[in-house]
Amino acid sequence: EILNPDINLSNYKWKGRDLELRVGFLSIKSLSVTTVEKILYHRRIERFTTLDDFFKRVQPREDEIRSLIHSGCLDSIAPRLNRAAVLWRFSVWQKQRITGTGEQLSLFNKTTVLPDTPELPPENSMDRLRREFLVLGFLCACHPMCLFNKGLARHNVVKARNIAAFANQKITIAGWLITGKVVKTKHGDPMKFLTFEDETGMVETVFFPKPYALFCHMLDYGRPFLIYGTPEPNWGAITFSVASV
Repeated sequence: EILNPDINLSNYKWKGRDLELRVGFLSIKSLSVTTVEKILYHRRIERFTTLDDFFKRVQPREDEIRSLIHSGCLDSIAPRLNRAAVLWRFSVWQKQRITGTGEQLSLFNKTTVLPDTPELPPENSMDRLRREFLVLGFLCACHPMCLFNKGLARHNVVKARNIAAFANQKITIAGWLITGKVVKTKHGDPMKFLTFEDETGMVETVFFPKPYALFCHMLDYGRPFLIYGTPEPNWGAITFSVASV
């Protein structure tokens, strides 16, 4: 977290609020090693207090600042601005940077005072999450399956944490494909074990040779799926036997 990297989460008691965890700079696309090193160096000297302070000390490229903004890194420095306004602020700052001859460039006149940020329309929450996903490849504020809850409502989906209650019954689950492994039967036919995840937990599934042959072309990682089949108890665990996807 850029504003206060030394925060000790153990000192906080979160009363009924979700704790949002952030990840390292290596997860942010288009962010160079040089810029990461600048951020780490300057925040050790002094905390970033304003957007202009951050721009001046770090001097990121435009593609880098877009990634930093859309990943949420600058939210805590400018909590009252939406992310479009932060990007506008950076564009203004770029125009007012000192040139090699000492001339001050501005969108409006030669002045060191930045104009007030305009009142921009509120952000669309879904667009904001989509941009965050494009930058990070995942979401920090919620599980990606949460984005599909409205559409899933009509499918009578059973959440991952509840499938044990439906042992040996045909049900529908929905999940984000996160990992898998192909194996072969004793007859040499391919089958696959895949792990899907929703916001409540993970489900271990097995695609036996016939359903695997039918649906293997669909099984790309990092996508949501509706999965039809039967949860089967086995040695104290539940394995979901897939019929169709």
